[in-house]
Amino acid sequence: MKLLPLLLLLTTVSAGNKPIWPTDFRWSSAGGLVGYECIIILETADPHTWNDNYLCWRSGKDSPGLRWRSWGPISGMRCTQIHESADPHTWMDNYLCEPYNSPYKFSWSSAGAIPGKSCIQWLETADPHTWADNFLCADSQISQSEARFPEDFWFNSARVPNGYNCIQIHESADPHT
Repeated sequence: MKLLPLLLLLTTVSAGNKPIWPTDFRWSSAGGLVGYECIIILETADPHTWNDNYLCWRSGKDSPGLRWRSWGPISGMRCTQIHESADPHTWMDNYLCEPYNSPYKFSWSSAGAIPGKSCIQWLETADPHTWADNFLCADSQISQSEARFPEDFWFNSARVPNGYNCIQIHESADPHT
C-alpha cells in the first residue's frame, strides 16, 4: 500500500480580530493616523486644539466599538470618565465608552500611569492644563485567543475553514502535492 502525503492545514480557533491593547492602539493630538481607524476625542468647550485629537487602532482589525461623548456616559455601554480636574474647560463630564462585552475595561488616570496596567499617554501639548500626566489604561492582552491543545487544533487537507487562522504544512518532496 502506497501512502500519499496530503496538503495539511494546522488550524486554531480565532477569537476574532479585535485590536490588542496597547500594541494596536495609538493616541494622536495632530489628526488621524495613516494605517489606523480612529475616533475623535473632542471637548468643544476647550479652546486648546482639541478638535484634532484621536484615539486610534490599527486598520484591518475589527472595530472595538469605542464611542466618545463630552456630555456624560452613553446608556448601554461601559464608560470610563476622562477627567482632568486642573483643566477649567468642562473636562468633568467626558466619557470614553466601550461595549459591555469589550475585553479592554479601561481605566483613567490624570496623575500618571496606573501601576500594573498598560497605558497610553493622552497628551495635548497645546493645552497648558497639566495634560502631560494623563493616561488611558487597561490590562495587557497577550493574545487574542486562549487556544487549548488538542481541543482547538485540527488538520484540514482541503481548505482554510471560516473563523480559523492556519499555517500550511507542505511536503515539497512529494510530486503529488
